[in-house]
Amino acid sequence: MTMNMIEKVSSALRDEFKAKFELMTGLPFGDTGVLIPASEVWEGYARAAIEAMKEPTAAMMADGVIQDATIDKYRAMISAALKE
Repeated sequence: MTMNMIEKVSSALRDEFKAKFELMTGLPFGDTGVLIPASEVWEGYARAAIEAMKEPTAAMMADGVIQDATIDKYRAMISAALKE
């Protein structure tokens, strides 16, 4: 099954959370005693992260990654990801 963007970002955030605890403790995550937040929490974080990308940065505009002619398409892409 293909994951939508919210699921992909949620999964990446959860994996990073686990990896940081493993790095800090030197233990496998399952041995740390830390309880991982529920999926809904990670999905909320994912939505917030995606929403934060809705407006392109000055660097994206300056580098030509996003131009005035494509900014509406860029915003529409982010909005579509949030509707998944």
